[in-house]
Amino acid sequence: MSTAPPPADETPRRRWLRRRAQPATAETPAGGDEAAPVAADAPAPAEDGQPTEVVAAPARQEGPRQLRRRREQLLTEREETVYHLGGLAFELYRRDRLSDEVMRLRAGHVAQLDDEVRDIDARLSDVERERRERRVRSPADPSVGCCLVCRTPFRAEARFCWQCGTRLVPDTVGDEQPTAVIPTPPPA
Repeated sequence: MSTAPPPADETPRRRWLRRRAQPATAETPAGGDEAAPVAADAPAPAEDGQPTEVVAAPARQEGPRQLRRRREQLLTEREETVYHLGGLAFELYRRDRLSDEVMRLRAGHVAQLDDEVRDIDARLSDVERERRERRVRSPADPSVGCCLVCRTPFRAEARFCWQCGTRLVPDTVGDEQPTAVIPTPPPA
C-alpha cells in the first residue's frame, strides 16, 4: 500500500463525507442541481406578500462567574503587556530607537485593559449589591414555641394558647424544693 499522494490529474475521493440526496420539494426538483441556490439571509415572502425575517435572540448578559473569569483573563493579559512594555522600552532605549509613539501605543493598550477591568468591577459590584438587597432578612418571627395540645405557635408574652385556651406558663406559686437559709456569722 503506497502512501504517496494521488497524481494531480486525479481528483481525490471523499468516502466519509458524502452528502445525502435531499427529497424533492416544490422549490427544488429531485436532482437539486438545476435550481439556483437561495441566499440564507434573504427574507422569504409570506402568504400576504410581507417579508418575514428571522429575529436574532437578544444578547445574553454575562453572569458573575463569566465576569470574574474575564476579569482574571484581562488582569493576566495586562500583567504580560506591562512586562513586555518594560522589556520593549529597555530594548529600544539600548538601540537608541525609543520613541514616544511606540510607548504611547503600548501604554494605551494597558490603559484600555485597565478600563475594561474597572467596567467589570463595577458590574460585579452591581451584581453583589443586588444579591444583598435580595437577601434582606425579614424581621425575626416573634413566636417562641408551640402549644403542646394543638401545636399552634405562641408569642413570648402569652400565658394561654389563643387557639385552645391551654395554660402555657406553669404555676410558680409553690416551689417543691425547700429553700435553705445560710446564716451569716456576726461581725467580730
